[in-house]
Amino acid sequence: MTAGLNQIYEDYLFNFEKVEEFYNYDPRLNESFVNRNSYLQNNYQQNRDNITKILKDYNQELDCNQKTLENIELLKKGDAGAVVTGQQAGILTGPLYTIYKAITAILLAKKASRITNTDVVPIFWVASEDHDFEEINHINLINTDNKLDTIKIEGDYIGTSIGDININDKAFDLIDSLVAQTYDTDFKDKIISELYELAKDADDLAEWFSRIILELFNEYGLIIFDPMWPEIRKLSVGIYKDIIKNQESLTEKLQETNQELQQLDYSLQINKDQDNSHLFVYLNGERNSLLINDQKFYTRNQKLVADQSEILKKIEDEPTAFSPNVVLRPIVQNYLLPTVAYVGGPGEISYHSQLKELYSIFDLQMPILYPRESITIIESRLANYMEKYDIRREDIIKQNLDQKLEKELAKRDELNISETFGDIKDSFTEEYKNLINEISKIDQNLNKLGRNNLERIIGQVEYLEDKTEQFHKRNSQTLVRQFNKMENNLLPFNNLQERVFNIFPYLIKYDYDLIDDLVDYFNLDFEHRFFYYRGDDEDDS
Repeated sequence: MTAGLNQIYEDYLFNFEKVEEFYNYDPRLNESFVNRNSYLQNNYQQNRDNITKILKDYNQELDCNQKTLENIELLKKGDAGAVVTGQQAGILTGPLYTIYKAITAILLAKKASRITNTDVVPIFWVASEDHDFEEINHINLINTDNKLDTIKIEGDYIGTSIGDININDKAFDLIDSLVAQTYDTDFKDKIISELYELAKDADDLAEWFSRIILELFNEYGLIIFDPMWPEIRKLSVGIYKDIIKNQESLTEKLQETNQELQQLDYSLQINKDQDNSHLFVYLNGERNSLLINDQKFYTRNQKLVADQSEILKKIEDEPTAFSPNVVLRPIVQNYLLPTVAYVGGPGEISYHSQLKELYSIFDLQMPILYPRESITIIESRLANYMEKYDIRREDIIKQNLDQKLEKELAKRDELNISETFGDIKDSFTEEYKNLINEISKIDQNLNKLGRNNLERIIGQVEYLEDKTEQFHKRNSQTLVRQFNKMENNLLPFNNLQERVFNIFPYLIKYDYDLIDDLVDYFNLDFEHRFFYYRGDDEDDS
């Protein structure tokens, strides 16, 4: 049996000994935090005064509050560290798990500080360099018709980093759509007004994202890190050059680790071609993969062709023209920041299993990888339905709501539709086959004709069965409607809620108190949990 895509993540959480050769630290152990902190004190190479000045300048431009500035100041200390998390700069912060990452990082920084008796601060790495506009340009929500809906910013930005997409009228149109698709509440006008103001203050979509994140967590001292900030790119020159110089080692070690993982029956999360240098280069504002073959570096469109010395000079002269891909972004992150732990999702922690040996090429070490908290928000109305129909955690995780609905419908099926029609089809089929055998004695051509006729008749019976089921469900409309609401709210698009919905429809309903309540609820647990939250009292009985 082949291990699933996230089997390594499951083992990482609950059977760490199976995968420990691919990671440096067990996230469950306090000693991991102590050892990692000690490692950083002896090995972190960045000038702390310089990095904190850059962070201070950037966060002040975003109008951060005093708590964030105080946390930045703490990083000047030689024993201070950071818990880092990150995500693409999704519209209005993207899916809920972005918020959960930030909260996990904030709480884990406090925990790490207690364990190590040193200052540890939370940092959010905004993946502004990402150029997949279609992935970040929309949010999903339940609209005023109680249906799943998607609103998005339109635009054709192929190859353009999110940090290079300017704010325009389409961003404000999206906010207007959010207004139209959500109910009026006591908090709505305030929240919508703030979204407008934050958009007006931002130059690009990534900055809008950053300003919103700071607004949501302004009391928690979260620090924003944008790798596209020119001063940050300048700090990356050294690691970019090392990447270019170590292409052969990168390819060899990545291949070796991939083979080891596959031999253990784990699927690879990232599988880049051997000609990929793991850097991007910007040409006329477009982000291109930098490829390598026979000691020559080039882009697929051949707009750039250069040897190693020419690429090294370009990095020196134009550091803002380069950025790492998914393989080396974590390594660049740990080159720049004193990362005690990185908070990631299932995919991120899984693909880090391929990277451990790459860190050693650059005299670095993989940090603690800590899973973001995973929850489903269950409002009171939905909680009532779940209790009524005995819906449990496993039913949500395993997406069993359809099966639960069928069982509930079966309880109300006095006719026992499936069994009744099944008996009729079996009985009729048996009698009809006997008839076919008899008439075939007259002419063998009647055998085929009879069997085809039987298939059509059974098809008509099954059509009547389907219609009977439909009318039965229609007579159980309240039941079906309540299950549909559970499915739409708890398993939208057959996925976990945290991967689909955005935070702002919830904030419009409950105000920013929801953020504080989530912070209070999180306990850095590795299990998916239900967060039962107050909700409306809509009656569907």
